[in-house]
Amino acid sequence: MPDQIENTKCSGNDPAFEGEYEFDLTIEMRGRRITRKARALYTHTPRWEYFDLKKNALCIADIPEMAFELQILAMPKEFHADGTITDEDPYWVTVNDIMEDNLFPALMIALCDAIDDQCMFENERPKEQKKRESTRRH
Repeated sequence: MPDQIENTKCSGNDPAFEGEYEFDLTIEMRGRRITRKARALYTHTPRWEYFDLKKNALCIADIPEMAFELQILAMPKEFHADGTITDEDPYWVTVNDIMEDNLFPALMIALCDAIDDQCMFENERPKEQKKRESTRRH
């Protein structure tokens, strides 16, 4: 049966989803506040049923997994002798130490939930397309 649920052993070597989740990160210290663009580059195999595009089948992972790398966009400026300031090219800086388990656990849980929600949204598209295709065949 092509629509049968297939149990897979998905792992970090074969994640269900890979992507990027962008958000604003605000840090405040001693009355100064700065907001930068940030992103999590992730791989994710959820605990819920998902459509595997490689296998063209619905799957349920034996062991759900999520891994991500956190990056913040650096916005460098160059200060010139004449007092002028020019913007330099922005670049992404990896800051994985901020994800230490005991540092900001509530924020990491919120980020994991947001990534899971984004993957769930992405997952609906192929499932809906497969439903439309099977309806056309009947």
